[in-house]
Amino acid sequence: VKGTDFDCRLRPEGKSSYLVWDFDEYKKYFIKRARIWEFQAMTKCKFVDGNKNLFDDFMNIFVEQVKQIEHNQLKNEIKQMRIKMIASEETGFHIKKSKGGLLDIDFIVSYLILENITANFSFIGDSMEEKLSKLKTNIVDNSTLIENYKFLKAVELNSQSITDSKTNK
Repeated sequence: VKGTDFDCRLRPEGKSSYLVWDFDEYKKYFIKRARIWEFQAMTKCKFVDGNKNLFDDFMNIFVEQVKQIEHNQLKNEIKQMRIKMIASEETGFHIKKSKGGLLDIDFIVSYLILENITANFSFIGDSMEEKLSKLKTNIVDNSTLIENYKFLKAVELNSQSITDSKTNK
């Protein structure tokens, strides 16, 4: 896209990897080496344009691999990732990254989707509010999460507007 910068550093096998892999290589990667945080990221994936059949095949591989993850492994790795992110945080309150911030809601939602991928697969690619309103769980109160998300998002956007900044701190 003209005038757009692309960051090509994040690749499955690091900087020595090809920028684009063929489908079979991604399939092997998902089966053998993909980490929980990568599956979390996939909960935001949405088809925009291109070959829909290829996208669907890719997502089916994703779903099959998520089904193989043991419940405790999923829960523990997501929890450990969140702990690492809190530990690396700067001082002061950060609307996204601090405890109770937007990232905690994101982590809860990605966990709930992955925990029951078969029932929740159709939520992938939805907005956060859509995901929160559709998720059915006995673990958390969806209405509280929705209200907290809306409040924090409004604070984030207003803060950025007032300070003319892109930071969430």
